[in-house]
Amino acid sequence: MVGTLYRGMFASLRSEGFRVFWFLTVLTNAAQWAFTLGISWELFARTHSSLWVGAAMFATLVPSVFGSPVAGVLADRVRRRDLLFLSILLGAMTSACLAAAITGRAGSIWLLLLLALAFGTASAVRRVASNALLPGLVARADLLNAISLQAVAQRGTELVGPALASPLLAALGPGALFWFVAVLLGGSLLLVCAIARPAGGPAAPGAGLLRPMAEGFAYIRCRPTIRMLVVLVAWHCSLTMAYLGILPTFVRTELRAGAPFYGLLISLVGLGAIVGTLGLTLVSDEHRRGELFWVTAVLSGLSLLALGLARDHLLAALAIVVVGASQAMFMTISLAYVQIEVLDAVRGRVVGVYLVLAAGVMSLGNWAFGALGTVVPPGVIMAVLGGAFVVVVLGYSVASAPFRTISRGLWTAPASIGEA
Repeated sequence: MVGTLYRGMFASLRSEGFRVFWFLTVLTNAAQWAFTLGISWELFARTHSSLWVGAAMFATLVPSVFGSPVAGVLADRVRRRDLLFLSILLGAMTSACLAAAITGRAGSIWLLLLLALAFGTASAVRRVASNALLPGLVARADLLNAISLQAVAQRGTELVGPALASPLLAALGPGALFWFVAVLLGGSLLLVCAIARPAGGPAAPGAGLLRPMAEGFAYIRCRPTIRMLVVLVAWHCSLTMAYLGILPTFVRTELRAGAPFYGLLISLVGLGAIVGTLGLTLVSDEHRRGELFWVTAVLSGLSLLALGLARDHLLAALAIVVVGASQAMFMTISLAYVQIEVLDAVRGRVVGVYLVLAAGVMSLGNWAFGALGTVVPPGVIMAVLGGAFVVVVLGYSVASAPFRTISRGLWTAPASIGEA
């Protein structure tokens, strides 16, 4: 029985291409979170203002608004593996430049924000290319398992990245931390080259960029389930996942702690994500998955509310573990439904739109709430945002037929991937 459970949990790892892809995801996302930790703490140390921390989060995430649609068109037009390689290369070069600037004491605040913008652009393209590439690496029967295991790597590195980066930041400073990010991304380039299976997209969807983008938006608009998922994820990211811009201020002013505890909280987000997404690999029953879709949506809001109200270190730590678990599980289930529904010919563009409404609104939220955190206690902001998302979910439960179909376990997969 244990052996059967083990094989079911890691079924998609039987594919050699996916095994390489999984380790690639670990390295690139560990680098992403180490970069986030370093840039946010460096700007807070220089300015002592959550406004500038929010600006850094905005700079790293806002390229998803402009870069993801373009990357989506490219992912449907060129080899997705090549696009992935170029995006990681840009991230490595940007990290090295930032490390050199800080080490040489030549980096102004504006230069830091500019390099954060470049790193965010590379990350936006990488996310689109990765998500468009994944379904081609596994058998259809293993797709849901693969997406869950990808989330284990993706979300779990929220623990690994900061856990490795925090001691380095404390001992050697941000310059060394950004060199570490460049090394991680350099190793990732080798793994991209090791993905043997060609990963080109379908034929070019048309001349230029605007028409293919419009076709992607039209595809989503005409499919109620995908449309509902994309919009709900946008609400989720703007309300429950835009707290990073105010987290340093919350740690300093309301929890009365410093950099080590801030790093610990970021790591605990990853710990919760590991537990939550690993548990999803065991869920094969469609009814249970639908129930989890609803439960994790509600928990995403309630756990952030609890974090905002916490004033004890232990309570804050426990709350943020649930934040990490519920957010990761909800995002993973949502993405799985989208990936199964969408046709491969438009997969890159749909993923691009998905990320526009996810990371894009999250970037705006981080900056806006970072600015608001200069005049309103950050704990109050988090509590209000968490409660607001619970209200949104309850509204969808009443007004959205596709939402009710999924959350009641009545949704059934198409006969083949992408058959909508």
